[in-house]
Amino acid sequence: MPFQSAYRAHPGRQCMDAILDASQQRLIDSVRSLLVALRAAMEGWEHRPEEAGRLREAIAGFDELFLLVVTGEYNSGKSGLINALLGGRFLEQGVTPTTSQVQVLEFGPEGPAEFVDGRWRRYLPADSLREMHIVDTPGTNAIMREHEALTKDFVPRADLVLFVTSADRPFTESERAFLEMISDWGKKIVLVVNKIDLLEVADERAEVIAFVKDNAARIVGGNPTVFAVSARDAMRAIESPETGAAGELEGWNALTQWMRETLSASERFRLKVESPLGVAERVARAAGDEIEGRSIVLREDLEVIGSIRASLDAYAVTVRSEFETRLHAIDGKVMTLRERGEAFLDDRLRLGNIRSLLDGDRLREDFEAEVIGDAPKDINAEIGRAIDWIIDRESTQWREVRSRLDDRTMIGLVASADRSGLDGAGSAATSVDEGFASRRRALLETIGRDADTVLESFDPRLESRRLERDVQETLTRTALMEVGAIGLGVLIPLLATAHLLDFTGILAGSVLAAVGFTLLPYRRRKAAAMLRDRVAALRDELRSALVESFECELTRAATGMGNAIAPYESFVEEEMTSIEAVRTALIAFHDGTSIIRDKLTTDS
Repeated sequence: MPFQSAYRAHPGRQCMDAILDASQQRLIDSVRSLLVALRAAMEGWEHRPEEAGRLREAIAGFDELFLLVVTGEYNSGKSGLINALLGGRFLEQGVTPTTSQVQVLEFGPEGPAEFVDGRWRRYLPADSLREMHIVDTPGTNAIMREHEALTKDFVPRADLVLFVTSADRPFTESERAFLEMISDWGKKIVLVVNKIDLLEVADERAEVIAFVKDNAARIVGGNPTVFAVSARDAMRAIESPETGAAGELEGWNALTQWMRETLSASERFRLKVESPLGVAERVARAAGDEIEGRSIVLREDLEVIGSIRASLDAYAVTVRSEFETRLHAIDGKVMTLRERGEAFLDDRLRLGNIRSLLDGDRLREDFEAEVIGDAPKDINAEIGRAIDWIIDRESTQWREVRSRLDDRTMIGLVASADRSGLDGAGSAATSVDEGFASRRRALLETIGRDADTVLESFDPRLESRRLERDVQETLTRTALMEVGAIGLGVLIPLLATAHLLDFTGILAGSVLAAVGFTLLPYRRRKAAAMLRDRVAALRDELRSALVESFECELTRAATGMGNAIAPYESFVEEEMTSIEAVRTALIAFHDGTSIIRDKLTTDS
């Protein structure tokens, strides 16, 4: 109870607890517990100092007496009205603004205002202040914006608001705007048309009263309570009872009678409980609206993230499938070597070609021309096309991810404004806090810039060369190197003519001489079989090397894109967890509030 010590420090001050019975105290304790729990939820939900501050003030309000706040434009006669309520000329009056600070008027020996516990307090020996405090506020006119801010900031603490307007300029545009601002706090508001004595014609008075009531009804709803008074005549009647009856006192008597009847001890207690409840309910409503607004955005975010993750999985499946088709094309180029090689052996290893068989150099040249031919160039070109295709698909997928993030960033740009009909079915307008929208937008913009950096530095030619080097390095680890790969500078290792023919034994003229011509058909079949084995090994090793390099590239690209959206995913998950905790606290608060209000209704 932060103000308890202050009450006891001043001989005239009382605290709320001092005038409560046991049942009322239990109810106050229940409401206080509800507000403390709600405040804890608000304080734990990002940085929301304003809401948490309002709740702290509402909780502190339980330790104060009933708080009657008098507000309105300057020169509407607020100070004169307060003087009449207090029964003496305690406050300065004038045609210019006389109050520049919020002052809490409390019972005690009269003295100058003191700044105590963060408020200006003034002690006055008026009996009406023994059981309530009256708050004198600055004028709310547009020319005094700093004063208006002070008043607006204090209204949420009020248990009852007297909204004063002047009969000679009733319910101005600035008053209408200010009433709209304070009505949202759910406070009990009573409108007082002061200076009614300035209007001598009864019809004019009735017209002004009706005008104020009609306009107030549009803002606060229902049937607003309106009193037309002359604080000046009331003060004269107080100071000179024998002559006061000649003034305008009908409205004043109605106001004071209403206050006596309405602000009984039980009614003051009810309003005292409902006032902080109203503040807390407003905070809870705003938080609930914020949660719903964020939930809409975050659920859409989760759908987009899921869609991006699914597109990455589909990308991997599709690319693997299409890459297999390209591998078949490369296989076909390699297998063409075998077909041409078998045809070469079948044609050359005959008795009619005995002279050419004994000429190793010519045989090598013919094999290179007829079998090898353009195969290295063709295979290399096919692999190059596969590599370019992989890089192009990777670039396209990056751009798709970037585009999806860009779309969500644009959602963040409008998230802090009202967003109506998000479900396409005329849903109520929702909004999200600018802080949430800004943090979310900043994160998406950072991720977007990172993606842009990747795309801007994504040179297809350089990426293709990099992947070619990866394939080349993989090939250097294969068994093909053991059988004589030709230059890796052309990427594809092929068996050199001499090595192939030496391996099959075709160039070993001494073997032919030893076995004789009768074994030539056997040698031809064996050479063809060995050629098939070596070409098959070439195809398998080449395929294995390409698949290994491809899988590494696919994993690298998918991991990079997945890592790019990971902070976005973490943000959404953390926000969903956070708002779910607040949602749980709000449900508990609303349940508790219903019980409290039922209790207030029963007791009344």
